[in-house]
Amino acid sequence: MKNTFLLILLFLSLNIYSQTDEREQLAKEDSNDQYNQSEITTLDLIEALELASIRIHKFDIGKFDKEYKLQIFSDEYVNGKLIKNDTIVDYKNDYSFWIDGKYNQGFIDQIKIFTKTDENNSTLSIKTYALHTQKEINLGKTDNRQFYVWREYEETK
Repeated sequence: MKNTFLLILLFLSLNIYSQTDEREQLAKEDSNDQYNQSEITTLDLIEALELASIRIHKFDIGKFDKEYKLQIFSDEYVNGKLIKNDTIVDYKNDYSFWIDGKYNQGFIDQIKIFTKTDENNSTLSIKTYALHTQKEINLGKTDNRQFYVWREYEETK
């Protein structure tokens, strides 16, 4: 009889301390609101990334209905003269995906390029639905006053 009473008391004490955490996911991950999540905007996050020398470049390349080659090149100029040409991506524009157990093929309609620049090097992380590749580029700075800026160009024809 004494053993039964202790067992019932043990179950009661376990039930008292096992509760379900009904808080939102953000409150669970940052319970002290250390990061003031409700105050942070998308622009704040982009500015923080820029402070870390990280930039996001996103390109809409349009809709395609057949397979094409997807190539991304890097051209290096010194004093207005092309001195180096490098192929960074040589792939195709298709990708595959599954919906309801059925295999499908689609065509890439966007490219994302993330850049991170540190001192004399820049890392490019290129992503599509089917591809993720990285490329290191030596910026070749010879003076601390030199700087590089990633620019986006769009062909008009």
